[in-house]
Amino acid sequence: MKRHLTVLTSAVLAFTLLTSTAFAAEPVQGTTAPAVSVAASKTTADFKDLASLEAGLKTQIDALLALGYMDGKGDTFDIVGQMTRAEAAKLAAKVFKLAVDEKAVSTFTDVSAEDGAAAWAIPFIEAAKAKGLVDGVADGAFAPNEPVTIGQLAAILVRGFGKASEVKETDPWFNGYLEVAKGNGVDLGLDGAKKATRGDLVAAAYLAAKVVEQASKPAKASIKEVKQTGAKTISVVLNRDVDTAKATLALTRGTTSVATTATWADDKKTATLVLNDVKMMDGDYTVTLGGLDATAIDKATGTLKGAAEKVVKLEFVNSGDTIAKSPKVRVEVKPTNQFGETATFSSANYTVYATTTQAATVAKTDDGKLYVQLNTSDAGLISNASQISVNIYDNMEHLSATKTFTVGVQPLLSKVELGTVTYKNNKTALSVAGDTAVIALTQYDQYGTIITKDSGSVVPPMVSIAPYESKLKAEITDDNLDGVDDVVVKADAKVEIGGDYTVQVFGGNTTATAKLTTKATAMANKVELVQPGDTWAAGDSNKYIEIVAYDAEGNKLTADDIAQNAKDGRFTVSVGGNVVTGESGDVPAVMLDAKRLIVIDGPNKGKIYIKKLEGKGIANIFIALIGIGLNSQAQLTLPVSDARYPVGLRVATNLASKAVNTADNNGKLQIVDQYGSTITGFATTQSGNRIDLIENGRSVTYDVYATVMPSSDYIGTYSGDLTLAPGSQELAIGAFSDKEFKFTPVGAAKNATVTAKFQLRKRDFSGAILGNVLDEAVSTKSMKFQVLDPVTEKLTYSLNGARDLFSTLDNDLTKNIPAATVVDSSILGISLSLSAKDAGANEVKVPNTIVSVVSDTYSTANLQVSGGKVYVLGNKAGTANITAIYTTPKGETDFVRSTVTVKSDAIAIQSISSSSSKTFKQSDANGQLAWFIMGDVAVKDQYGDEFKNANLALFRNVAPVIYMVNDVSPGLTVTLSNSTEGVNNQVDVIYDGGVSGGSFTMTAVTANGKSTTTRVIISN
Repeated sequence: MKRHLTVLTSAVLAFTLLTSTAFAAEPVQGTTAPAVSVAASKTTADFKDLASLEAGLKTQIDALLALGYMDGKGDTFDIVGQMTRAEAAKLAAKVFKLAVDEKAVSTFTDVSAEDGAAAWAIPFIEAAKAKGLVDGVADGAFAPNEPVTIGQLAAILVRGFGKASEVKETDPWFNGYLEVAKGNGVDLGLDGAKKATRGDLVAAAYLAAKVVEQASKPAKASIKEVKQTGAKTISVVLNRDVDTAKATLALTRGTTSVATTATWADDKKTATLVLNDVKMMDGDYTVTLGGLDATAIDKATGTLKGAAEKVVKLEFVNSGDTIAKSPKVRVEVKPTNQFGETATFSSANYTVYATTTQAATVAKTDDGKLYVQLNTSDAGLISNASQISVNIYDNMEHLSATKTFTVGVQPLLSKVELGTVTYKNNKTALSVAGDTAVIALTQYDQYGTIITKDSGSVVPPMVSIAPYESKLKAEITDDNLDGVDDVVVKADAKVEIGGDYTVQVFGGNTTATAKLTTKATAMANKVELVQPGDTWAAGDSNKYIEIVAYDAEGNKLTADDIAQNAKDGRFTVSVGGNVVTGESGDVPAVMLDAKRLIVIDGPNKGKIYIKKLEGKGIANIFIALIGIGLNSQAQLTLPVSDARYPVGLRVATNLASKAVNTADNNGKLQIVDQYGSTITGFATTQSGNRIDLIENGRSVTYDVYATVMPSSDYIGTYSGDLTLAPGSQELAIGAFSDKEFKFTPVGAAKNATVTAKFQLRKRDFSGAILGNVLDEAVSTKSMKFQVLDPVTEKLTYSLNGARDLFSTLDNDLTKNIPAATVVDSSILGISLSLSAKDAGANEVKVPNTIVSVVSDTYSTANLQVSGGKVYVLGNKAGTANITAIYTTPKGETDFVRSTVTVKSDAIAIQSISSSSSKTFKQSDANGQLAWFIMGDVAVKDQYGDEFKNANLALFRNVAPVIYMVNDVSPGLTVTLSNSTEGVNNQVDVIYDGGVSGGSFTMTAVTANGKSTTTRVIISN
């Protein structure tokens, strides 16, 4: 028994992957599937032996019951009972979607329509028999109530899969069927002689249905159906599931893009599009499936006729016929659109008439409810006697609703209700002073009508918070000025202990409650220091120690939390040894706490800042939390090693070993110190003095001796960040390390060579005067390249740089952007360049000498040759084979080929980036553009195109970016205004009186919600 349950449990755990649609067998064309009444089907709650099953297992059995795969046995399900041959036949018919004839006549002697216990199985048995999945036993009998073995169940499934021919002859016979069933995704175990249980039926049903579903799934995705389901919603159904992390759905009306948000269902083939800014209109719409590889899509578009929203029904919501005698009575009206939704039109869409002295008005609440407001306080209206008639009229569809109300007495609070708790400023709890939570309060009078702020209710409601907390203040007031009171709860101080509170409102002999959450304001209660993973050496600058802190509940604090604790003076920090702290040019005072020890802004927020390590020795770092109930401290003792000095040369970019005339050959070396780091200079003290490197009692220094030795027949130029001319030269460390140099042969003889030798040297530096060479080869590197003979050397050329392109010139948005349509400069295009290898597959530097280009499909892409390269710009969707004609070093012409694919999938932004922090003087920041302030803003789309800085404005219709300013420190005013680029991206930074520094956060957001932030530090 235990073994049976294990099989069942493992199968059902996977059932969550299979939606009910996998079980909804579609009838074979020309036949009728057995009707299943979901409403009438039983659930696990109807079977007493399933009461103790886990919830997930119950959910899946409920699905089988609802879809008619299984039935119970009276008030039990009998999950461990044996499965009969009749049940096996039903399983086969359901899983393999067989044509089931409800009027089928039994061909077996022991299965009769007159036998109520077996008659239900006749259609399934006959359908399975017709497909060769089951057969009788002997003498024309079927034995419907006999048990089925695991082996027999495997045989049924293998035949249904059409895999019977793959079964090998085995002993016992069922092993071959079990093996093939397992190979096709249905593992029924090894014991084919075991009698199958109803639990095995569940396992087999899931696994087999999954196999059938996978086999019948289309190879490529297509849009199967698009349908408008609301004023702003469209349902999209695909023919198969897709990778929803990549798939995109774009909506257009005619040729105009319509911004939407897509939400995919769990089946990954159904999505709902919600229009972001507008409602659907009358006209033709197209939904386009994109984001997937082109080979994975068959039918990429679906069309629908859009319908503008219209009101089809108007009705009064008030169930009663009496309203209060009051200056302001609200009578709710529900307008319903053709989709069954509450219509979204504004109150101006309606006209209201009422038989009151003062004209009635119509308005809407923030949550979209429509109401008529009446003044029934007129002295001429007699309580419980006078009647008024209210008529509301839809101005567009000419619909109306009328209702007559009796005027009652003054409103009395009869019932209160509380809605959901909303925390302002996108918070999820109350934490610091000023945090506010708003709870929608609905008050009903004795007639069931909503009481407004000016209704004149006799007894107002009362509010309280339990348990009592002095830092939380609750009041009943109209927070959003909609004329209806809300419950507003504010924190008037920092919350030190988080928890849940109950907000209670009493009124009209009723009580309403809501749960309010507070969160401790991330106050450090325990502190630790993290040992740095890098080397600390004398003369190093800008070193950081990470602080780790926890609150009283053991929650780890964020860097922002730690910075706030530092601002509050909660940490005590001291340093010792040859360590210098305080502000610097890289980390100004505005980025540090009041003690100038902990960074409170920028990328290293929440860390201890060490400005300079003055000398070799020990650095002591101590931090503590001291106060009432606090006693946490941490200390680090860090060795400060010898000042950094050069010990070696490292190749960053090696020269290609071969090149042809006019090809650039670039190289770069770096100088590394004794700790393996790249250095570009010598260590200094805080005062800027160089730290002496002492060896054997005297000062030493280092330089690089570079020797460039071209052969006598070499002719060329020498350029780059570092110009290395023929001969020898002494180079300072800073002038050499990490600097690129370039050799370009021009008219050099065949087989001419250039050898570059670099020697890191140690020299005497006594008295700070450059002296004799003490070691001429501390480290040596050599590079050499040969100028190939273009006549005798066989080179294989390639055309590099191809990738997918957007159909720029065929798109209404991009073809009208001048910067987008210039073939050799458009950022929506690509450039293709030459590369070459010799017979040994070694890289050979060659110039770009392309002179012309042709394509087999000119409508797909526009081509242009410039500067020896091919520039490609997409036109219409398709594939183009490109052939480029180039001049060889021999002076002959040859060709290379490449392929580009142009797609019409709408440009979708994949990422946006900027610097994490930037520091400016106020005068340098004021009036600058946002992308400059953020340290280069770069937006990339799915094609690999990058829109950067000034190009963002040029391509704002394709890749729009909105800039925002927030978290501005006190004393600083930062605003955005329109710039010369024509967008709202000019940053104006102004100091208030007496302020000389501050910070703010700049955020850049794309149309699809991707964002990047930069913390901007202003320091003068």
